[in-house]
Amino acid sequence: MLQAILVFLMFVILYFLTRPKLKPQNKNPTIEDIQRKYPKRKSLEQIRAEKLKERQQAYDRDFANRHGAKGVSRHRNYSQPIDSGKYSKLLSMVGGNRATADRLIAAYGIDKAILDLERDRRIN
Repeated sequence: MLQAILVFLMFVILYFLTRPKLKPQNKNPTIEDIQRKYPKRKSLEQIRAEKLKERQQAYDRDFANRHGAKGVSRHRNYSQPIDSGKYSKLLSMVGGNRATADRLIAAYGIDKAILDLERDRRIN
């Protein structure tokens, strides 16, 4: 009988020594918990800017697919330096839209873009 009680106590002790420790429950959420659960709302300007950026990226992808230009990008990293006078002329021809000017330069080059615009508009 004494042996059975000792064996039982040994099992109880082993159970309490080997059971996983429970983390203490923090009943009050921290500010970080609340901010993670409820992120700040975006303003209408931010939403419009994100939508505009998505539309521009979609247009650039479609443009590149239509013209087969794999390296078309909105950034000006071209192999040849661009003359600022020609760039300002092209920029004025496209109504000040830098994205359009950069896209034309990337696809055709600045000289060909200016010549094509002049030809299409019949400018002498």
